[in-house]
Amino acid sequence: MTDNISWFTELPSCNTTVNGIGGKRLVSKGKGSVNINGTVFRDVLYVPDLQNNLISALSAMAYFGTNDNKIPQNFNAVIKSPNSKEWSTACQQELNSLVGNHTFDWVFPPPGTKIIGSRWVFTIKDSGLYKARLVAQDFTQRAGINYNETFVPVICYSSVRLFLAVAASRGFLIHQMDVTTAFLNAPIDKPIYVRPPVDYPHAPGMVWKLNKSLYGLKQAPLLWNQTIAGKLAHIGFTKHPSEHGLFVCCNNSDETFVALYVDDLLIAGSSSAKVSKVKHYLSKCFQMKDLGPASKFLGMNITQSPQGISISLSDYISKLLVEFGPPFKPIHTPLDKHADLFSSIEPPTADITRFQSMVGKLLISLDFKAWWENCYLPRIL
Repeated sequence: MTDNISWFTELPSCNTTVNGIGGKRLVSKGKGSVNINGTVFRDVLYVPDLQNNLISALSAMAYFGTNDNKIPQNFNAVIKSPNSKEWSTACQQELNSLVGNHTFDWVFPPPGTKIIGSRWVFTIKDSGLYKARLVAQDFTQRAGINYNETFVPVICYSSVRLFLAVAASRGFLIHQMDVTTAFLNAPIDKPIYVRPPVDYPHAPGMVWKLNKSLYGLKQAPLLWNQTIAGKLAHIGFTKHPSEHGLFVCCNNSDETFVALYVDDLLIAGSSSAKVSKVKHYLSKCFQMKDLGPASKFLGMNITQSPQGISISLSDYISKLLVEFGPPFKPIHTPLDKHADLFSSIEPPTADITRFQSMVGKLLISLDFKAWWENCYLPRIL
């Protein structure tokens, strides 16, 4: 990815520096020019974020955005993609997970059975990993026939921050784990037949009868939540009565906490041995990724040290700038106080969804800033 990126002008030295692309040093504010895939952006103004360490918008574009236009929308695009080898490998890994979890059986469906379609969804992770996911087309599901309940509890954003605050005040080291293909571990609750992907060789007329949940099903998140909650209950964890995404286990003087957001977990406790046992147990139950000390969760950058826990939204804001720009024109006042917000002359917004998405993501940033400014725990930096 960095082969197509060349920096023409090093930015002037400033207060805070961050690592840039290809070993370059970028600064949090100043002007410069940059060439990204042949497009030159001149006099680019770099501005700091809430904690004065924002990676510049164009730096973020180089890091996060150069592959956006290369993500295929279907399997035919994968075949034609210059990165078809990487995408094909990702597809094969997904199919291997389906087979390994015994997600389905090949069957001839009963006459009159509603067959749910499937499709590929592709993305590139921040780390550069090519990811393919086979999902069910849930719009073909019918309530009461293919599913009943769909609501699933996840830990809320403010509770995660409180989790971090409690861990910091008590000197706990927070560990992070991720469940690989989490939804494929949950037993299905109703007979569901899925049409396999068109590129998957199979006998004419045969479909998949699901044994486990599949991404895209309306009830998939709930079934997975019930599965992992049952496993945690088996080793003494109970759901917090007011926050169903938080699990607590108290044994004599030891206390252990698990914060669950779908398939991402934060684990902390007074006993490192107990935390290790919990991680080992979950790894036996599911295919897990042990990410070690937590460094990023729900868009928050987390830095742990003996002095406390530091959090920021550097990556989140950088991605936000990439998604909705450039060009950028940073100003001290976000909105002209004389602007007529209800002008009949202005044309209607072309894409209201994009505008709503922008406002929603900005509100998350503002909510984080408000919490930060009102946080008085001395060990939260």
